[in-house]
Amino acid sequence: MGAHNRISVPPVRRSRRSPGRWAGGKDVLEYWIPAEDLDEFDAHIVGPIVCEAEYTG
Repeated sequence: MGAHNRISVPPVRRSRRSPGRWAGGKDVLEYWIPAEDLDEFDAHIVGPIVCEAEYTG
């Protein structure tokens, strides 16, 4: 089970410790945020969190 969500985070916050990784082609840039950084990362999300797709099975 998983989801593809779209969010906006200021560039300095999203790249400080977690560089983006291309996944599934050149149109999907993923950020893998370490668990210990999630509270700070979440505090800097700007705007809505949009669920683009859900995966089950």
